[in-house]
Amino acid sequence: MYAVHSLLSELWLLISARYFAGSANYSQTGDPMRPDAFRTKQISLLSILLCGVLLAPSAIAQSDTGHAQRLSDKEFKEALKRFQEYNKRDAEKARKGECTPGKTHAGNPTDRYCQIVYDADFVIRAIDTPDPTPDVWQRLDELSLLFPKKTDALILEHLHSQPTPTEADINAFVEKTRADMATMKGGTFTMGDYGWLEEPAWPITRSKADDNPFPVTLSEFLIQKRRITIAEYDTYTRNHGLPLIGTALISSTGVINGETVHSEYYDVKRRYPGYNARVTWQQAHDYCAWLADVSGQPFALPTEAQWEYSARSGGKPYAFGIANPHANKVDPIKFENDLKAIAGEHRGPDYLFNRPSGVFGPNPAGLYDFIGYGKEWVNDWYARYPDPAAERPLHNPTGPVSGTEKVARASAAGSGTVLNRYGWGEDYEVYDDDDPDTPERASLGGPATAAFRCVINAPRWK
Repeated sequence: MYAVHSLLSELWLLISARYFAGSANYSQTGDPMRPDAFRTKQISLLSILLCGVLLAPSAIAQSDTGHAQRLSDKEFKEALKRFQEYNKRDAEKARKGECTPGKTHAGNPTDRYCQIVYDADFVIRAIDTPDPTPDVWQRLDELSLLFPKKTDALILEHLHSQPTPTEADINAFVEKTRADMATMKGGTFTMGDYGWLEEPAWPITRSKADDNPFPVTLSEFLIQKRRITIAEYDTYTRNHGLPLIGTALISSTGVINGETVHSEYYDVKRRYPGYNARVTWQQAHDYCAWLADVSGQPFALPTEAQWEYSARSGGKPYAFGIANPHANKVDPIKFENDLKAIAGEHRGPDYLFNRPSGVFGPNPAGLYDFIGYGKEWVNDWYARYPDPAAERPLHNPTGPVSGTEKVARASAAGSGTVLNRYGWGEDYEVYDDDDPDTPERASLGGPATAAFRCVINAPRWK
């Protein structure tokens, strides 16, 4: 099986060399994938995807520079013929059971027929792993890719078989939540892009949505140190008998080679218990309301002011969430590399959006996930800050009384800061980067979902 994967790696290099190299032929068209080229070479798109997803990293590592060189038509035809001969030979070995048992690049065992040995127990162990390392999620990704229906059915059956939490479970959950609260002392700070108030004035962000910074005074409150995890959210949904997030059948429609293609699938392969729960604003609101009900504490989503105050470690001039008051001196490339180093093996298969809670941080206030990636819901309706800005501090502001979008706030990563704010409708985003009075709207490609955490609007746990 290792030999087969090596050959597939070779094919992937050849294909990438033939079609993904930086040639002028497709750089002018902006379409490096060129589906017509794949069709004329009679190469299965599925095979290419399998090679790319499973083997591209190792194949790229085999090249001297990580960048393939473009092959001539003759070289490509010869390489393709050689691959087809290898494939025919290995298919015969597999038919006779003469393959050498081993492991795939992802780590799944293979038998003497070159077939992956499907390990159902591993699938359950993997999906129950709060913070899987690459050797776990890569194996599960491979099984999900090659055996999608079998793997999805197994995971769904396991998830739906979990019992409803008992009263003792809920009490233990409340105590765990209590231990994860941090106190934010009250104070006054300048909310928004405070760069406009510096000498000389300069915008820290490109967005108009955080312009017109204004003073805010907040009372003392408690805030969760980390974002809510999938396991925590599951406790809430099971307690209420609600559908588990991330287990719904997803329908998708796309166009491939001019033909409309419909597909249905479950996206459960990366539903690890310790990962951030990504939900709609209403779901986030309802979770915090449930916490208030089971704990007797005034839980709620944080106001936008509470969120920014916490992200900036008590309203300090920390636009990147770190202890650096000079935003113009933060190197975004170094900051990005620092985040990758912090994440290490916890980066996960898609650490920009789908990763363990509490990986990035803490910030100077001891809070996590205000640096890193992704967005969080806050309680406020969205609107640009008032112009002119208020001169006297607003006391515990809660935003507009009504609106059409809710506010999502972003953690600092790369060149993005904790000052950036977004208006999200049910399935669209408001763009305020330009000057027109009417901001642009762009589709999010589905329901607006984000991570979140809750606050207690009181100075202490009562």
